[in-house]
Amino acid sequence: MEKSQQYLADVLGETWQDEYYIWDCCAGTGNLLNGLTNYDRVWASTLDKQDVDVMMDRIANGWKMAENHVFQFDFLNDDFSKCPEELQEILNDPEKRKKLVVYINPPYAEAGTGTGRSKSGVTNTNKIYEKYKDIIGKASKELYALFFIRIFKEINGCILGEFSKIKVFQASNFQDFRREFNAKLEKLFIVPGNTFDNVKGEFPIGFFVWNTNETSEKLNCQAHVFDADGNELESKTIITETENTLKINDWLKKQKTTSSETVGVLMADAPDFANQKYVCIINEKTNRHGIFVSIDKNNLIQISIYLAVRQCIEATWLNDRDQFLYPNDGWKDDKEFQTDCLIFTLFHGQNRISVVNCVPQLGNTALPSAGTQMPTVNHWIPFTREQVGCRKTFKSTFMADYLSGKIKTENSTGKLFDFQKDIIQHELPKMNHELSEIGIDENSCENNGNTCNRIIDCMSPEAQAVYDAGLALWRYYHSQPNAIADASFYDIRLHFQGTNDKGTMNAKSDDETYTELISDLREKMKLLAKRIEAKVYEYGFLK
Repeated sequence: MEKSQQYLADVLGETWQDEYYIWDCCAGTGNLLNGLTNYDRVWASTLDKQDVDVMMDRIANGWKMAENHVFQFDFLNDDFSKCPEELQEILNDPEKRKKLVVYINPPYAEAGTGTGRSKSGVTNTNKIYEKYKDIIGKASKELYALFFIRIFKEINGCILGEFSKIKVFQASNFQDFRREFNAKLEKLFIVPGNTFDNVKGEFPIGFFVWNTNETSEKLNCQAHVFDADGNELESKTIITETENTLKINDWLKKQKTTSSETVGVLMADAPDFANQKYVCIINEKTNRHGIFVSIDKNNLIQISIYLAVRQCIEATWLNDRDQFLYPNDGWKDDKEFQTDCLIFTLFHGQNRISVVNCVPQLGNTALPSAGTQMPTVNHWIPFTREQVGCRKTFKSTFMADYLSGKIKTENSTGKLFDFQKDIIQHELPKMNHELSEIGIDENSCENNGNTCNRIIDCMSPEAQAVYDAGLALWRYYHSQPNAIADASFYDIRLHFQGTNDKGTMNAKSDDETYTELISDLREKMKLLAKRIEAKVYEYGFLK
């Protein structure tokens, strides 16, 4: 709270509390107002009579707030005529409103029906909702958006200092709101949401200082960032979504296939980090909500790019609402990036392909519904039977064939990848390898020496390291007496880690060799993720 008051001082001047009036119109028990110095110019109103009583008790015990400046008021229903006369004079005078700071930490609850995120007991039947719902659209379901639009429309000219989520910049549901609420943003800082009482989510909450007397388009802005201990971190650029902003899911729509020869399904969700855990590869479409795209040989690379881009950067409180965007075309010619993403997808924990009679878990949610028999064909084994030492044949060799260039894709010249030979020769010296050292025969570059069509021969060092670590894991699994020939990456982890009484895979295994192998694989995956991350920004998936 102290930092927010300092930010107001930075915008309004150090003597702002003696020159401006302050109204907290959703004060609760008045905690936001602690630390102010001139309570004769401060008003506090709240919806509940019980909260008014608490503030009166605080005054009786030494709080310097004036009793006649504390009152019960329903900001989303009541007329301003119910405010104290002195405050009414300010609200009714355009010049005095310029000296009013509406200083609030409004409720973040989402009202209404039709979404699992709606808070029980919160309704959108208030007068402000009815008055402004048609002009601010879906944002009208957010209570704090209703506070803001009334302030902007009916107390125009004031300074609004408010704590809220940063949806006002980033959320698709706030596009209509952004057109109407076009106050000028003077300053902003963001902190972890769970530093506030009764807030459990790991997402950013910002303190915004808006000047409603001036208008401005909400362009990309710089926010100061503080951690839970108040330490200042690097500033963050917040990207403003517009009606013309295309997201990664718009790009994904173009990657759909109509083929009946599918090898799995991508499940996706909203294009932000908050929904990262719902992006995975599964055997078949489930009855969950979400986006489902069937995978075949012709869109495997694009689907792998989608999953890798969504998963290579860890979700944190700070990037929680960052939006993944429609990329530029740079990825199309970057065959090494494509390969990196494919290898990353094959060995990532969100590859939930399974052939055993089990229920792959996604957070606290089972995929598919409990009791469902999983299909028994696994098309995602990246190795041959000989490589892993399996004594039985695989029901599908699709992925190993794909990696070795045996499977040709449509809309190509017969080669899986069109690596230019001079690109290979240019990149390899930087890897400190000769062609022969990683198994590439210069004579295998076909089409008059211009192309190379074996993915396994054209991996980056980081991807190769992941592939080798994965191979070691597969070999160890197939040395077990009860190994299943067609086991997937998920099945192998499940074999060694087991499940708890709720059917969720355990985080650890008692098998020391497996623990060492999976740890090595995960470390190699981190290095590959960092390599992919750089391209995520280069190709515009994130900004």
